[in-house]
Amino acid sequence: RVGSIIEGFKDEHDPKVIMTMNYIARNRAKVRGVLSAITVPTTCSSIFFRFGFQEKLFFTIADELIRTRRIPGSISGGRNVSKATYIPNSYSRSQTTWIDNFYSSNGYLEYDSLSRL
Repeated sequence: RVGSIIEGFKDEHDPKVIMTMNYIARNRAKVRGVLSAITVPTTCSSIFFRFGFQEKLFFTIADELIRTRRIPGSISGGRNVSKATYIPNSYSRSQTTWIDNFYSSNGYLEYDSLSRL
């Protein structure tokens, strides 16, 4: 009856859960909006607690958005909530630009200044 009477599908990770396309679309828009607004590295656990995302659904949607380049960034630390961190490309670019400018101006880089980045 799922897919005919009930317009939805079973979750791949939990077959007891049925999701509709509207639910997925709403969550995709929320994840896209949240990740687009982040400008510094942010732990995924703080994103979950603040916005109430389901862990598996968040990672699935975030991976899809990053893979299709809809969201410029990356998730490091795997899919473990306590270790995963979203790093936006704008942050990485600003670090690289600062390093390039400092090196071209001074001709050297200090280890301490690089370790603070």
